[in-house]
Amino acid sequence: MVSQRLLAAGDSPDARLFLGPRGGRISTAVLRDATHWDDVVTELGFDTCDDTTCSTPD
Repeated sequence: MVSQRLLAAGDSPDARLFLGPRGGRISTAVLRDATHWDDVVTELGFDTCDDTTCSTPD
């Protein structure tokens, strides 16, 4: 699906792979909420990461 969207977008720098329900852009906040990203990160053990280091559980 993504490869088809990339081909359809062509070289346009303003092209979007996916659109929101009203045809607009999808904000990162909406994407984060929809995918439960914070829960995924916590389950994977990456919730202690910062800009320079990332520790994972043993």
